[in-house]
Amino acid sequence: MDEVSRSSAIRKLARMLQVKTGVRVEATYDQYSSHKTAGWYLTWCDGPTIDTMRRRATAAARGLAEVDTAQLRLRRESTDAAEVAAFLAFVLPHPAMVKEPPLDALMSHSTTDFPGKIDQQVWDMARFALAQPELADTYDKGRKAIDYIVKVGLNGLRLDMWLTGAGRQADCQPVPPAVETDVVSGKVRRDLERMIDTVQAELVGGSAHHDDPRVQLLVAETSRQLLLEIVDQHQRRTAAHALVDGAGLSSLSSMIGLAPRTLGMRWGKHLDSDLAPLTWLRDNAAAWASACAAAGGALRGSRGFYPDQETRQDLWILNDADATRGWRVLVQTPDAARRVLAVTRNRQPAGTEEALRDLEAQLQAHDQAQPPGSRERARRRTPSIPHAPAAEPADSTPTRNDGWG
Repeated sequence: MDEVSRSSAIRKLARMLQVKTGVRVEATYDQYSSHKTAGWYLTWCDGPTIDTMRRRATAAARGLAEVDTAQLRLRRESTDAAEVAAFLAFVLPHPAMVKEPPLDALMSHSTTDFPGKIDQQVWDMARFALAQPELADTYDKGRKAIDYIVKVGLNGLRLDMWLTGAGRQADCQPVPPAVETDVVSGKVRRDLERMIDTVQAELVGGSAHHDDPRVQLLVAETSRQLLLEIVDQHQRRTAAHALVDGAGLSSLSSMIGLAPRTLGMRWGKHLDSDLAPLTWLRDNAAAWASACAAAGGALRGSRGFYPDQETRQDLWILNDADATRGWRVLVQTPDAARRVLAVTRNRQPAGTEEALRDLEAQLQAHDQAQPPGSRERARRRTPSIPHAPAAEPADSTPTRNDGWG
């Protein structure tokens, strides 16, 4: 067979496949490989899988006598975005799989046809993962992006995209993502079930009818209400922090996909009791942090004072008070100060009297703070939420070796 005719026929086949698949297909002859791998190659990027391309090549070559598709070698290259999108398309229907993705998920690009049934949202998630700063200038960026997704989880990825406004127009309100509950592990679910069993046992008490279905249903409904109250308290506390930072309840409601008046109607003026001490903490952060650090340092340096473990933790909280990191890191300090003052009220270690007196005076001002006035309320009616400074979680407790053994 004339090699020129064969070459022309293979290149024609490549053009035919390019039209059929919608991706660029190139025909190249590799003469530098070993005798086993030298020959004609069809090469493309992403697009159909190798199996799909071979079937299409066989069908398209039926009118080309010069082409033996069995002798053709196929080489499929890939982009980072397609590798990550294929992984996401594989795991999205099964969110719990992301924690320990199987090999099929990690190799899903090799079995995924492009363009396929991968919607725009998946592509947006893939590109967002690839754009993370820690992935810049890394080798095998697609695999590193998949590792990043495994680390942050699908919910974390969606929430980060939401808050950074990735994939939306600048003037559009970002739509809050659906938070998948399937990712909650079986262990956590079992722990939660045990906790609910404990709560229900306490609610039933010593009733002789504790096994009666009516009792069980009634107590279960009461447990449901208790759980909702706890979640509501957590949400209300979080909202109060955002309000002190300058947000408005209307904008917070809209941001999480609720009607603008929802959170205001849910809590209304009851938030004033939360806002009063927090606003004081924001406005007096420097002086308060200084008083906390002074009292904590004085007690830790005093002789003859031997605190228990809880008081040691409280002293570390006071000693670490630092207003330069923002008022939010001081949220734990009032309760810590209250406990420390209670412990030292009957016997103040020598040399700590002035620091403790100053701490108590400021704590009293904190506890007697008045709700924000009309100007503060008006300031909160802002359509956007300022970026809050990074802070430690309000319920975190530092643990260190404090020198008391």
